[in-house]
Amino acid sequence: MVSTLLCRRARIVDADFTMWGFYSSGSGATFDAHALTTPFAETQASWARASTATAWAAAGGDFGPALDNVVGISNDPMMHIWENSAVVQGWVDTPASNNGYLVKVRDEAGAAKQRVLLLSGEAAEPRLRPSLTVTYTAPTAELTYYAADTPQVRMVSDEQQTVPVSITNTTTTTWKAADQVLSYRWTLPDGTDVTGTNRLDTALPSDIAPGQTVTVQANVKTTLQNTEGNKREGQIVNWDLRDKTTGTWMSSVAGAPPALPQNVSVEDPTSDQIGLEKFYAYSGKATGAGSNLLVNQYAGNACSPTMPSPTPAGACRRFCG
Repeated sequence: MVSTLLCRRARIVDADFTMWGFYSSGSGATFDAHALTTPFAETQASWARASTATAWAAAGGDFGPALDNVVGISNDPMMHIWENSAVVQGWVDTPASNNGYLVKVRDEAGAAKQRVLLLSGEAAEPRLRPSLTVTYTAPTAELTYYAADTPQVRMVSDEQQTVPVSITNTTTTTWKAADQVLSYRWTLPDGTDVTGTNRLDTALPSDIAPGQTVTVQANVKTTLQNTEGNKREGQIVNWDLRDKTTGTWMSSVAGAPPALPQNVSVEDPTSDQIGLEKFYAYSGKATGAGSNLLVNQYAGNACSPTMPSPTPAGACRRFCG
């Protein structure tokens, strides 16, 4: 059932109920889709009863108002679609209300007489069986924020960059540009907040309605590391919306999407020279058999020169990693 497959906080964008028609006699009838209001047993249901234990309140089934319709199903084999996202949203919000769909002729006593045959769930070809295709969003970090261009391999300490970030409203309320800004927090892998004064806010271009996506050029500035700390360390930039009036992060609000964490390697080069500084040099250790291990503790690189037995010209004499 829909309610068991989707997150309870999912927002339905589109829902298409489809059935394959392969025969039609007559023309002009309107076929309405309705949400059933009484649960039924598939192997026991009949015109008069929902199950062997329960009768329909009215013969033919208990159902709500028409949701969508298909007019004049032809004799050509094809898929027919009834769309209604509102009823599926209701099933997600209230799982007990999910009793399925019913398709029937709108005016059974009317002048338009038409008989059609539609494939059931037991059809030999699975792709032609009735289906409900749902497009939805959910308040998860990955569906709310998209920042693929964040430099994750290397950012220089105290450096400001501009990163395109797409924001999708995965909730049911509009996000006001007058209240919300895109911002971030820098944390260490253990969760320690190291943002300090290096947080920059980026204004939203407009209000973001539920399901709507906007892209902003977000400003981000890395943390200035302590001179006694690491020269390179892994940090996490956490993208999040922030209420600029109250200072509240959206991720702290119940039911709201969490922040999007992205790992970034932050370096503090301490110099803008051409590579002659002492910290660019390698320190070595003899490892025996004519080999040495050279390590650049600043950049994290290791190099292992070797002096093997006589080798042909051009053979490899050094391995670096």
